[in-house]
Amino acid sequence: NVLSDLLARQEEQKQDSLVARNVVNERLHVDNSTLWRWDKTGYLKAIRIGRAVYYKESDVKRLEEGRL
Repeated sequence: NVLSDLLARQEEQKQDSLVARNVVNERLHVDNSTLWRWDKTGYLKAIRIGRAVYYKESDVKRLEEGRL
């Protein structure tokens, strides 16, 4: 039971990790302007830390799998 809880937490943390914008560009085959538009419309929300832009791994994976 403890092991399954630990594995579940690790999976959550992995899915909630942040992915840099340039990595998302390559993975989704889109341009920065597309990511900007998706952020403005709420399709793929960006997380800004200073001037850097990141996206949640779980959101990027959802788009890769075609789940809108």
